[in-house]
Amino acid sequence: TIQPVNVGGIAGGTKYIKNGILYKFAQDVEVAPNLWLYGGKQRNDEYALKAAGREMTSLIFFATQWSKIKHPLMALINYCGYRVIASSLVPIDGDATLVYGSRNAGKSVHASNKEVNTMMEELGTKIGLTPHLVFGTSIVGPGDIEIHMGKDNNYWMLDFARLMPPESPFTTKTNSEDSEKVSLVLLEEDSRAIFYKLLRPLVVSLYYKKTGQGLCSDAFSSWDKTDPNRSEHCKDVIGATVYLHDVIIPNFIKRFRLCALWRSYVGKYYHQVADVIKNKPNDQRKQQAVMEEHSNVCLTVCRELMTLCHSYGVNYRHLGRIRLACRSKHPKLSTFILTVATVRTLKNLIRNESREMLSKGSIKRSNPEDKTSSSFIPAEEPYIEAVIKYFNMLFDYSTHETLLFWKNQIKTELAVRFRYILKPEELPPEVDLRDKINIHLGFVYLSSILGVDLKPSTLESLWLTYYTPNSISFSSFSPVYSPTANSQRIIFLKSDVSRVAETLRKMELSTALAGIKCYSLFKENSHKDKFLALKYLDSAEEAYNECYEYIPTCALTNMWSSAVLLEVAKRDNKRGDVKRADWSLMQARSRLDVALTCEKSKEMYEIYGETLDQMSRMSKKAGKSKKAVKLEQEANEMKKCAGASEPSANWAFGTFVAKGAWQLK
Repeated sequence: TIQPVNVGGIAGGTKYIKNGILYKFAQDVEVAPNLWLYGGKQRNDEYALKAAGREMTSLIFFATQWSKIKHPLMALINYCGYRVIASSLVPIDGDATLVYGSRNAGKSVHASNKEVNTMMEELGTKIGLTPHLVFGTSIVGPGDIEIHMGKDNNYWMLDFARLMPPESPFTTKTNSEDSEKVSLVLLEEDSRAIFYKLLRPLVVSLYYKKTGQGLCSDAFSSWDKTDPNRSEHCKDVIGATVYLHDVIIPNFIKRFRLCALWRSYVGKYYHQVADVIKNKPNDQRKQQAVMEEHSNVCLTVCRELMTLCHSYGVNYRHLGRIRLACRSKHPKLSTFILTVATVRTLKNLIRNESREMLSKGSIKRSNPEDKTSSSFIPAEEPYIEAVIKYFNMLFDYSTHETLLFWKNQIKTELAVRFRYILKPEELPPEVDLRDKINIHLGFVYLSSILGVDLKPSTLESLWLTYYTPNSISFSSFSPVYSPTANSQRIIFLKSDVSRVAETLRKMELSTALAGIKCYSLFKENSHKDKFLALKYLDSAEEAYNECYEYIPTCALTNMWSSAVLLEVAKRDNKRGDVKRADWSLMQARSRLDVALTCEKSKEMYEIYGETLDQMSRMSKKAGKSKKAVKLEQEANEMKKCAGASEPSANWAFGTFVAKGAWQLK
């Protein structure tokens, strides 16, 4: 048995070391009698898992800044309702090597190294963080950040969880009678939310560019209580939160509504399923093939929603605000967003129930006073039991418990996690929420994010039992399942689960750089060995599909992945696979739109112009002359912008990496 270790700090949860890797087991911890770090008055591991996710997000963002300060490699693993952060050990020695920040809850705060102080001030200016006093010592970032002078004479930064400022628990409200009177309105009833509901890095950067005002990572917390400018720090974070709600989120809604992937999904792929089911009712193989394809498209669009949210700096917890803005004008998008929010709520309920079931039969701590020791071990049995329970509840309209859940309990759980998510007409207890969501999309997405694979025979039975012409109304994007559509009923059993897999999130920068290398080798061999060149192109595409979901705001990734997707589209178009070529071009355009919010450069505009040219040629060939003309005009505009823009540092860096890789090869 691996024993827990004490390496300082409690916020990361229980810690273990094995084979040169530090494992942090995300759990809520009791910091004082009847006071939990994340849950407040009661333990809440769900919030601890969110805090672990924020650490990964901040570390990836820091890694894209190419700072001279080094950082450990890290991966985040979800398995059976638990979350573990695995990071490489670095050559440091506790207090002996600490030169910046605090590792003992602020009892001693270090900022003794002038070189590090200067680098942190420069980093703060670059990303929009302001220095503040942490118990008398000026710090950029959170007080509990750590920078060490390693035994290898390199600087190492640790503990990124609170690098970004919190989202304000308050917002402002102007008096209707006197516009100069502004009052604060409480958004979060629990003040502990400042430790896991953080602003995304892009929001901090955009607000800094707009106002010139950096934000304090420790705003609203006791770490900032000795700073005489504390109230100003809090006001600045309130301003950034209002900017997020009033400017960034509305811009995102407009962008996603026009997103080519979304429009293609609603207008093309979704209707394809209906056509096959209605026109070929006896062709079960064709129906199953189309449903499997549609399931993949469902996952793609759900992931695209998350990627676009994050690329605009919008956290998923704001899906309610997004839906609020598009309820009446965009009913299809409204239904889609409610489905995604419901699935993510179910995911958390399943994880919570699995942990609770496991803890009841768990091995207790050998020392009850040891708060660094885990009280239970992840296992598949309770997790599968919870998964099957909720899968059955999706399709069961007969039991009182299920009806009570979908008419009452789920609405309460949704409201806790996604403010404003429900319409007034969806709140009454007689309304079954399943009538307001798309169950097929929800089931596919839920299975994916839980890491649960069902047996092929189970899926086949599901598709052929529930998806009939009478149960589908695609024109209004209504739910695909009706309990009256078929008298048969499918019941999920534990034996229907073929595999429970971990879901992994890792630092994808190495994958992105590998994609650059493969793209360079593709260009190098395109006129020498076409077969080898296409193999390199496939590898580059695979690399960027893997990494894009987790670093959507990285200009380097967006630019190079767009170039790869453009070449993929040209290849598929030559092969006659116009549908896939069109899909690749839409993805490339979407990523270039995001990239231009981070960097406007000559290479970026050139790739955009070439992408639009390719889309124009394909539209003209398909007989869509008006669309082709419009795309050609947009392409010319991009080329003009390219001529007036400076070269990209990210493109130059990527070229350097590619040349280095070629020499090493």
